[in-house]
Amino acid sequence: MRQVAGILGVATLVAAIAGCSSPPPAAPPSFAPPTTLTAQNLQPPAQIGALPQVIYDPCTWIPDSVVSKAGYNPASRQRYMDQTTDPVSIILGCRFLDDADGRFKQKFDLHIDSANIGLAEGRRQAEATGHQLQITPININGRAGFELRDAYYGTSCFTFLATRIGYVRLHRITLPSGPIDVCEKILDLTELIEPTIGSDN
Repeated sequence: MRQVAGILGVATLVAAIAGCSSPPPAAPPSFAPPTTLTAQNLQPPAQIGALPQVIYDPCTWIPDSVVSKAGYNPASRQRYMDQTTDPVSIILGCRFLDDADGRFKQKFDLHIDSANIGLAEGRRQAEATGHQLQITPININGRAGFELRDAYYGTSCFTFLATRIGYVRLHRITLPSGPIDVCEKILDLTELIEPTIGSDN
């Protein structure tokens, strides 16, 4: 289920995530995904100095069945990682290609990443690019976020979703054989990926 509000332009986004009272002390919650890909080349690198550490890892938490349903080739997944210093943040990411029918028939390049900085900071960094951005608040399966359309270049579309410690971002890039509207069905894709984040995150 999704909800979409009107376009805000570049006004400040207030991402309010409702808290709940803590139960009596008990065993810490488990954040292990129900299915984890175990290939050595996909395992996340050490998060040295990252506080808090990124929990959701797209490369090992999104099963092949979901990747295929989204229209991408599970065998194409490629690990990437980024670290910034202002503020200090860690990004764990995974790239997917829709190249099952051959690389010359690809429509989109999809990057999904998970960060340990808040949704509002993620938006601030996006706004700092200075492009002609169209930002629309969204709610995907009860999870707050926003869609970001880069109207200047017209080749990229993003959705951001809040997590317990940061955000998850889907970044779709249109290729020459892709549709004119890069944001076409981006919310359907986000709605498909969101459950892999996990309710605890």
